[in-house]
Amino acid sequence: MDPSMYKAAKEGNFTALENSIRKYGEDEPQLDLLKLETRKGNNLLHLAAESGHEDFIKQVLRKCPQLVAKPNNSCRQCAQLVDKPNNSCRGADTLLHIAARTRHFKVMQTILSEAKLREGKATTETPCTQKMKEMENGGTARIITSLLRKTNGAGNTALHEALRNGDEKMGMLLWSEDEEMVGSVNKAGESALYVAAELGIEQVVKDMVKFLESGRQREEGVRDRALRGPEGQNPLHAAVLAGSRNCVEALINLQGSDMINKADDNGRTALHFAAKVGEKDIATRLLLTDPSSAYTKERTHGRTPLLEAASSGHLHVLGEILEHCLDTVEVADDESRNVVHLALKCGTKHSKAVLRLPELVRLVNEADRFGNTPLHVAAGDLMLEKSS
Repeated sequence: MDPSMYKAAKEGNFTALENSIRKYGEDEPQLDLLKLETRKGNNLLHLAAESGHEDFIKQVLRKCPQLVAKPNNSCRQCAQLVDKPNNSCRGADTLLHIAARTRHFKVMQTILSEAKLREGKATTETPCTQKMKEMENGGTARIITSLLRKTNGAGNTALHEALRNGDEKMGMLLWSEDEEMVGSVNKAGESALYVAAELGIEQVVKDMVKFLESGRQREEGVRDRALRGPEGQNPLHAAVLAGSRNCVEALINLQGSDMINKADDNGRTALHFAAKVGEKDIATRLLLTDPSSAYTKERTHGRTPLLEAASSGHLHVLGEILEHCLDTVEVADDESRNVVHLALKCGTKHSKAVLRLPELVRLVNEADRFGNTPLHVAAGDLMLEKSS
């Protein structure tokens, strides 16, 4: 790419771009010059989008509308295989991906507006033919929809990128253009709903849940895909980790999802997560909705949420679980360690608080599979503290 063209794009100077193109005379067609790329596959519009120059983008798209969907190739793997790029690369970004990542809202609006303008002029098909194509493609015949669903090297749509940046306004703009994207899943296994929940973007989560409840989905499997997350997690797991009570509230009210009792690949439910990170209010809400998961054991150590709270030193969550499911004290982990074993392992400062709970006092003499009682464990840890 000519340095003067590169500079014009970065500065958003369309007049300078035109002057650069004139230098080539008629030997080079104007469209070919507009399609020139850098070594990383960035064209003029990628460069302008990074810098937030919406007017420049509009003028170039009016002359070369096919650039609207052109991806870049920011690594060799992507350059060789644009459709299935490397998981870890950042290549194959379209203008929408770049605008979303750089949080240039006006650039995003301009791109969508120009894509819609092109859509209105791009077809000579009859309404009947267009409708048939939509039916054949699950309702996705629109140019704008195709653009919105393009994925980059990580399998992210522009919606994923906007949500990953915590940009509620841009996320709402993109999702409102194609509500079916609630079920778009990237290569990490994260649906758009999962990412919104993970970032605690409450309004997006609430509106997506309403859409899933409405039954307006035109494509099969949208709801199932929307509830996916990495390593078998679901959006409720993500909302708990984010500490977003409003997202949790919206997700547990999604009819028929049963996310509250669904465990991830390691056997951990949302209540396990709440116990692990010490989210007492969220744990309470989960227990009031359905206490069943209080008895679920995760697969690594065989711990219930009560044991998870004890091992993490979150006695306030421990107490809340006991209030709703007192008989969980009878469940030990895979090494026969009970809740007192694990609570006392967190240090001597927890000992008095644990032993004030009448329901736990009777467990102090129960031995684990190595023959150690909780008091043995506490004494051993105390000796280690003194020696260090």
